[in-house]
Amino acid sequence: MDPFSHALWAGGLAKIINLNKNIKLKFNFWGVAFFGVFPDVVAFIIPYIVWFFGLIFGTYKLSNISLNLLHPTTIQFPYDHLVSQLYFVSHSLVIFVFIFLIVSLIFKKPVWIMFGWLLHIVIDIFTHVREYYTPPILWPVSNWTIGGLIFWRNSWFIFLNFILLIIFYGTLFYLEKKNKKSLQPVSKYSLLRSQQKNAASPSKVKRI
Repeated sequence: MDPFSHALWAGGLAKIINLNKNIKLKFNFWGVAFFGVFPDVVAFIIPYIVWFFGLIFGTYKLSNISLNLLHPTTIQFPYDHLVSQLYFVSHSLVIFVFIFLIVSLIFKKPVWIMFGWLLHIVIDIFTHVREYYTPPILWPVSNWTIGGLIFWRNSWFIFLNFILLIIFYGTLFYLEKKNKKSLQPVSKYSLLRSQQKNAASPSKVKRI
């Protein structure tokens, strides 16, 4: 899946959890969204920096970069071998668990916003075909990968994902607005009116 969708789904899930009054644990939207895109930043930041400066200094042409990106199954990144190694690191469940435990030990509590990273890997398992960077979830124990059910770059999937994000965030906006209204404090005027109404109503005397 594309990085922006990863961030939006991870951050949106955090907001949904925050709306649940039965869950005391609350998440920072931006923190979870950051970790939602973190694995791709680690893996692909170097070639995109190289392309950026290559465009400025004339080493690369925009047409060549665009052509490369439009054919992802045959894409050739600058420093391709390094990109592959970083992808293995950032998309491994073994590495995720290891780093999560280390960071949690450092902060002396679970750093739950990192679940955005875990969600990223899970989504990629189902949306990356074998021809295009399938997550090596057991690396470095094994290079074994799972072929995804669909390819996220298919036009129909991009459209469907876009529509689902609109529906999801529209529903989320409605739920947050509704939740804020239910938590809105009672005004002094409303409280005074309620007290006056109670005082005006005849008291019920219990007869024995």
